[in-house]
Amino acid sequence: MNRFPKHAFLVAVLLLCSFVHSRAQYDKDVFFWRGRQALADGKYAQSIENFNILAQLDTSDYQTYFFRGIAKYNLGDIRGAQRDFDNSVRLNPVFTSGYHYRAITESRFGRFEEALSDLQRAIDLRPGFTGLYYSRGVTYFLARQFENAVRDFDKYIRKEPKDPSAYLNRGACYLFLADTTKALSDYNKAIKLDRFDPEGYIRRGRLYSEKGDYEAAISDLDHAIELDSSNTLAYFNRALLLSEKKEYRRAMDDLNRVLKDEPGNALTLYNRGLINAQVGEYEAALSDMDRVLNINPENVLAYFNRASIFIEMERWEDALEDYDRAIELYPDFAKAYMNRSYVKSRLGLNQSSKEDYRTIRKRMIGFVLATDMIFHFKQFNYLKQKISTYSIEKGNNRNKIVENADNLNTLQQELLEILMHACDISNPTKPYKIYNIWATKVVSEFWRQGDKEKSLGL
Repeated sequence: MNRFPKHAFLVAVLLLCSFVHSRAQYDKDVFFWRGRQALADGKYAQSIENFNILAQLDTSDYQTYFFRGIAKYNLGDIRGAQRDFDNSVRLNPVFTSGYHYRAITESRFGRFEEALSDLQRAIDLRPGFTGLYYSRGVTYFLARQFENAVRDFDKYIRKEPKDPSAYLNRGACYLFLADTTKALSDYNKAIKLDRFDPEGYIRRGRLYSEKGDYEAAISDLDHAIELDSSNTLAYFNRALLLSEKKEYRRAMDDLNRVLKDEPGNALTLYNRGLINAQVGEYEAALSDMDRVLNINPENVLAYFNRASIFIEMERWEDALEDYDRAIELYPDFAKAYMNRSYVKSRLGLNQSSKEDYRTIRKRMIGFVLATDMIFHFKQFNYLKQKISTYSIEKGNNRNKIVENADNLNTLQQELLEILMHACDISNPTKPYKIYNIWATKVVSEFWRQGDKEKSLGL
């Protein structure tokens, strides 16, 4: 007869449950530690494996999703990372780092409004964390809100005055705001803080280049290459400057150095092709342009410049084929029409040559006349009517304009004329410093025109 007491059985069950629970807790801690360690060591796939097991053991731990998201991000799985960051803030709505890192992934997709919203949420939760202002400054920069970016970098620098990357980023903002003095000051500060970082010299070299001081720019790029002889960006930028100085052989050496490490770099191949053409090495130039077009078959400028090389070689039919393709890809490429007109005349296609000339002349006249304010309300009502007819909002349904067009060429001309007018009157939307420069210039132009007309008795 079984005399095993009931209470003893219950104790045994409780002890067993306690053991299972403690073992599961132990396993979770081990997997969490292994996942974190692999993440720190840069072993992202291994980190994900451990956090995958954790996610199966416990679906409510927000840190599991957060750290797995970081590992996925570092492996280039941006969408997977965002899903994990979504889960981390869903499980813990006051998790600052979850919003912070989700904002970074949203920025990668160009969703800057959502990223800025997440960063604001993170700042509201933890206003004393200066790193958030740095990240928001970068996001504002990517969204081309340069003045807002400067304000955030200012806040960050007040707390972290010895971080050279903050000065580099704020300097880039000043450069876009056309304040080269402040940009140069920030680049100088970044270099002073870390004179062994080639990035500071590359940025400052680019600034000197824009100011036309090629010697100072090349000197900075020389220094960057001394610090990092494998920095292809420094070689590439120096090649462009040497080309401007017509030092083509030295420029070619730098471009070749880039291609040694990056043989598929289309931009470098394109520029080497231009230099080869400049020095009369037409076969080499064609080879470079061919490789560019193999990488990117829709590179309009590669077709255009390859056609120009064919002209130098008097390969008229090949040139015509490339100009046809360039115009097919970019129907408003005025120079391509003009050059094609010339090629057609060399081939005896005189009537077609004249049609090309008339086509582009008509378009150019239309663009110039479209800037006259007399057409402003006509263009405004045209756009308003299109938006209303096709229920266009935030870019949605915009394709319906094309789908319902009676004549695509006419539609294209109308929209391009509106775009030209919008560009012509866009100055007041720019930051005040840029706006003021252009406003002063246009007023000066008007006065000079008036003086000229007066002197001619008009």
